[in-house]
Amino acid sequence: MKLETKLRIVYLGIALIPLALIFGMTIGSAIQFNKNLNQALAVALAAALLLGLLSPYITGGWLLYNQLSVVRAFCTNVKNGNYKISLPVPNELDEDDENEMVAFMRDMNWMARQIYIREQQLQQTIRELDESRWELSQQKTVLEEANDNLIETQISLKQRTIELEQACQSMQVMAMTDPLTKIANRRCFFHELEREFCDLTQTSKPLSLLILDIDYFKKINDRFGHQAGDKVLVEFSKIVRNSIRNNDLFARIGGEEFAVLLPGTDSQGAQNVARKIQSAVAAALFSSHDQQLIKITVSIGMCSLARPPFPTLDSFYNFADQALYQSKDSGRDAICAYDPYAAAVSLLDRCKERGGNGLCHRSPFC
Repeated sequence: MKLETKLRIVYLGIALIPLALIFGMTIGSAIQFNKNLNQALAVALAAALLLGLLSPYITGGWLLYNQLSVVRAFCTNVKNGNYKISLPVPNELDEDDENEMVAFMRDMNWMARQIYIREQQLQQTIRELDESRWELSQQKTVLEEANDNLIETQISLKQRTIELEQACQSMQVMAMTDPLTKIANRRCFFHELEREFCDLTQTSKPLSLLILDIDYFKKINDRFGHQAGDKVLVEFSKIVRNSIRNNDLFARIGGEEFAVLLPGTDSQGAQNVARKIQSAVAAALFSSHDQQLIKITVSIGMCSLARPPFPTLDSFYNFADQALYQSKDSGRDAICAYDPYAAAVSLLDRCKERGGNGLCHRSPFC
């Protein structure tokens, strides 16, 4: 039942009770039929009815004002973030019997609770986000430190790699360089000889090989000492190095024996290089540690390849080595060449005339 209906019944009852008492007291008395009294009762009845009808509006307005004041205070608390305060409402009734204001206040309480729940959820989400942000910040710090360490490690590794590459290059140079004369050593020479010989068989570009031996070098060591002998080897290497091209390979094979590899050089060109070296060495004067003058000569054996058929790599080297020994057998300070093509073609004649070695006995060149 609505509040206004209840108020109308209450106020109408309050207004009609006195009239009912007066009417009951006049029944059976002489004043029951008094015209003025009846008029007064009629007026009083009308006034009671009017009061019963109007009083609920007046009282309802007053009650509504009070309830609105409560609602306003409630809204102020909600506005300030105090969601735990609720409006005083009676227990829930049937919606048809509930006062609209009470229903409104109940809805306000529901909205306040929902706002409170949403705010709690939002605060929880904010806390979780703050925790996540803090964790991300920590992870970022760790990653930045790891990245810095990685960069430092990369720089260190790069520097170490450069150092290792330089050390490797130095070791390769040392492994391929004669420590005394600073020219190519035996290992480097045979490595390059194999490469150039392979290129020869594929392109048929001429290739010549000179093997040099300093004459009577043992006597230099015995007379002037090994220190003087080492000095002669160093100066001899400089002379030969200055007598050949930059792309020619000059190497120390061992002791006083050297080799010159001449890529792209035919027999005539190799002879010219051999003469140039021989003349430069003959014209040079060497000195011992006590300034005694030393003069040396060099014996040279050579072999040139320019066209197929090509011998084996070992045979090619042995041909030049045989020519070197022929130079020494010819009295030293000589140049002898082994012609593999003539040896292969005229082997029987050479065997009859020269003992089968294909070398010239009468002249430095054959």
